[in-house]
Amino acid sequence: MTKQEVCTKVFKALLDEELLNEADAYDIANLQIDVERVISRVLEDYTLVYTTGIISE
Repeated sequence: MTKQEVCTKVFKALLDEELLNEADAYDIANLQIDVERVISRVLEDYTLVYTTGIISE
């Protein structure tokens, strides 16, 4: 699974769980882009921290 697929899956899960408010979004496509960008950064940060050994399983 690619990073983009993970980000999209998490975004859809957030929508399904109603943790994102679609009604307040001006444009759902832009909301998805913004949310996936944040998720991507968090995944990169986690990967960096995990691979450097700062945290372990």
